[in-house]
Amino acid sequence: MIHHITKNSNVVMLRRVINYSLPYWKPIVIAFVCTLIVNGLALLYPLMIKYLIDNIIEKGNPIRHVVIPFINFEFSASALWIFNAIVIGFIIIVFAKGIFGYAQAYLMPYGMQQAVRDIRDDVFYHIQFLPLRTVERFKTGDLIVRVLVDSGNLATALGVELINFINYVIIIIGAMAWMFWLNWKMTLLILAISPLVSVAVVRFGLYIKQAAYRMQVQSSNIMSRLQESITGIRITKGFAREGHEIKRFNNESESLYANVMKMTQFNATQLPVVEFLAALGIAVAVWYGGLEVIRGKFSVGDMFMFWALMSMTMNPVNKIASTYSSLLTALVSANRIFEVMDSTPEEPDSASKIDPGRIEGSIEFKDVSFEYEPGIPVIKNLTFDVPAGTILALVGRSGAGKTTTVNLIPRFFDPTGGVITVDGHDLKDINLKSLRRQLGIVSQETILFSGTIRDNLLYGKLDATQEEIEQAAIAAHAHEFIMDMPHGYDTIVGERGMTLSGGQRQRIAIARALLRDPRILILDEATSSVDTQSEALIQDALDRLMKDRTTIVIAHRLSTVRKAHKIIVIEDGGIEEAGTHDDLFKKGGLYAAYCKTQLRQDKNLVKSEA
Repeated sequence: MIHHITKNSNVVMLRRVINYSLPYWKPIVIAFVCTLIVNGLALLYPLMIKYLIDNIIEKGNPIRHVVIPFINFEFSASALWIFNAIVIGFIIIVFAKGIFGYAQAYLMPYGMQQAVRDIRDDVFYHIQFLPLRTVERFKTGDLIVRVLVDSGNLATALGVELINFINYVIIIIGAMAWMFWLNWKMTLLILAISPLVSVAVVRFGLYIKQAAYRMQVQSSNIMSRLQESITGIRITKGFAREGHEIKRFNNESESLYANVMKMTQFNATQLPVVEFLAALGIAVAVWYGGLEVIRGKFSVGDMFMFWALMSMTMNPVNKIASTYSSLLTALVSANRIFEVMDSTPEEPDSASKIDPGRIEGSIEFKDVSFEYEPGIPVIKNLTFDVPAGTILALVGRSGAGKTTTVNLIPRFFDPTGGVITVDGHDLKDINLKSLRRQLGIVSQETILFSGTIRDNLLYGKLDATQEEIEQAAIAAHAHEFIMDMPHGYDTIVGERGMTLSGGQRQRIAIARALLRDPRILILDEATSSVDTQSEALIQDALDRLMKDRTTIVIAHRLSTVRKAHKIIVIEDGGIEEAGTHDDLFKKGGLYAAYCKTQLRQDKNLVKSEA
């Protein structure tokens, strides 16, 4: 799952990011042109210094002969006129540089941020269609970091750091070209130092990229730890494990701190090293340039112009190292984002897939096996059928394979052996959306989304009317408590519905399933975590929900199981017993033992309540 960071992967990641930016090429190209203009104007400053020194400060006569470089235009003017022209020119250049600088600073992020938005939207879209097996390999916090933090790093790098990087490169190239034109020998002396600078930048860049990768992985770990801790805070408080959670979080935080400081150390070391190497170039230029002026081969203005050009390269040389590191960090983020997007999605529905319309709901397992990990079977050679409109109960100890079995019906996972059919059609041949639209699932852990009760009910049928919503809520014994809330159906339920009781959440889930009107219903321990009073209401609601539907029930409660038309006892992934409640109870096997255990627990509960 983890991609190695290589030079080749940098090129691939960069190419993929560029492909996302191509639809927004116009603002990016305009920003690049503005960048050329801004840096071209900046390179005029040394020229103004040269003319100020050569034509005003150095000479004493009032009339000057001025030659404009490149076009060799010569004219005569007074010192005052030249001075005023230089000052006015400076103001014009600064104003124009500000206008084009604003354009480049706005248009580059304008184009690149749209590209990053598309990347962020695409990775979220891709996550929705990943198989559960793939999603579960990523930690929740890790996926959040990849969608938000890594895309944010990419946005910052492409929207800000990239334009800075381009600026620095243009300044360095432009200034060096002009320096060659002024004195190529002195420029070559300076360039003799540049390989050392390049080696330092590249070497530190490699260290920083590796450190950035470790830092982002650790950021994902601490995000996962934080998410798990907040989600499970009731368990933490219930077991008085606050200190334990604090210690685990502190360990993750310490690891992140260590990685951040390692990254900081590389960045902090890189700057003075690059500055020192660049200073060597300045020292050479000052020494050689001074000799040229003394020999009369260089004017004072030319010398100051050369030094000004050289000083213009100093900041970009220093900054280009850190900016290069930021861009490498962004490529690490891109690598992590595309790692998710490169994960194989669920098999897309093709035109050859069957759309059976409204199904009857008969289900058949034919010699079905499944493995999460190769060589470790979870269910083995299951063969059974569920006629349309009947109820099948799956019974067995925890970990026997019951939930895995029902998870194969909506194709959350595909069997590693055997065939599952619905109405005689192999599940793999049925249009996946068509199949799942006709399934209703009510599990032990009811998931409600942040928003209103109405929003959560509409998840079952997006175009349901208010009358349909209320009818489903009434059938699920939810309407009464909903209307007792401050805003009725528009009451906010909070994250994961935690402002509601377990029984209330479960009844909303049942109403949501009723609104969907599924042909196949899966109930996975739907009443196991609620109180006795809520259980009675929920059981009545479930009886209405199961009517005339093919239902597979996973439950320990006798009140639910004994209503099934058929009961299958699963042990170690295989079928141990099968039959009706009465037949299996008389048989005296595993099912009878489960029933007797349940009866003893119920009697003890009644005694304790009495």
